[in-house]
Amino acid sequence: MQIIFIFIMKNNKNIVIYTGPAWEKWNRASVDAGMAGSETWAAEIGAEFVKLCFDVTLFNDCPQDGEIDTNGVVYRRYEKFSQWQSVNRIKYMIFSRTCEPLTKIKINSDNIYVMVHDICLYGNNGSDIGIQVVKKYACLSDWHIEFFMAHHNVPACQIFLTANGVREELYGNVDHSQKKNMAVYSSSLDRGLRELLKMLPAIKKEVPDFELIVAYGFHNWELAAKMRNKPAELAHIAEVKVLLKQPGVNYVGRVDKQTLADLQKRAKVWLYPTWFSETWAISLVEQGFAGNAIVTTPYAGMLTTGGNAPVYINGPKELPPSLWSTTPAYQENFISQSVRLLKDEKYRREIADRVSKQTKKYTWKAAALTWLKEWGEI
Repeated sequence: MQIIFIFIMKNNKNIVIYTGPAWEKWNRASVDAGMAGSETWAAEIGAEFVKLCFDVTLFNDCPQDGEIDTNGVVYRRYEKFSQWQSVNRIKYMIFSRTCEPLTKIKINSDNIYVMVHDICLYGNNGSDIGIQVVKKYACLSDWHIEFFMAHHNVPACQIFLTANGVREELYGNVDHSQKKNMAVYSSSLDRGLRELLKMLPAIKKEVPDFELIVAYGFHNWELAAKMRNKPAELAHIAEVKVLLKQPGVNYVGRVDKQTLADLQKRAKVWLYPTWFSETWAISLVEQGFAGNAIVTTPYAGMLTTGGNAPVYINGPKELPPSLWSTTPAYQENFISQSVRLLKDEKYRREIADRVSKQTKKYTWKAAALTWLKEWGEI
């Protein structure tokens, strides 16, 4: 006779988040130490769900199976998900940035969701994304919803809008009188860093003491480019590394969340000449909490995240926004606005206060509540 053991949760309000394999093993400590992206979302949203009295199990690429973080989130090795879920009934199942398991096995849940994160789940719009079993796909901005629905042919009734957030306690006691002529770049290097570095000499000509802090680690991005055999990406990285050596740049690499927040609070501005189709902009929100004025491109998810608060730089109407930051007209306007914000404190505070008002709603608790509202739990 076969005996099957069923593991009972403390209550029937359990949430399982599946992220699967990653470029490096990670847990809550890794996120606090500076890991960003969808891993941050999983760790932070899981912690908020626990505070809201849910049991949370996170299946990821963790160093040790079964560890429980200080917030009460249980971390399990992703390879164990299939067997585990076969004997555990799941109240709410969230697949993060992937839908691969649900296209291969029957999921033991009536409430299956996918947190999309990227612009789409697969580049091939004919790929199986589990549309027959997924209740809803969570997108991050109006642009994201529109693109995702068109790319995967998903009806509006299977979409809901959520958000990312920041840990507001990291950004307490912002003192504008102590801010420096400084900006912190912490986004992926392929989202405008090269263009910013090329504009830096012109900015420093007008503001000689301006300093650009680059707080981003190259390792995973470079490793991925090598593994995928992407010579153009490797050339991009090599060019950025050369530009980082110019005067006025301080490359600090990946730093922990508190150190990053402290650097951002010392800065005056965030200069982000992005060309990338962001689904959301967590760095923009961090800069808002840090009390900084923002110059960026009005493209994709930046508009939902930033609203009308940043100084937006448009490019030639005949070109798509993804090409704007390479044009002389865009760059001249970007440099001009950057210099004005650094020289005119009244103007800088006006924009910074506007950004702060727009972004203060984006906390991890607020993000978690969008899910509870969707589930009818509040």
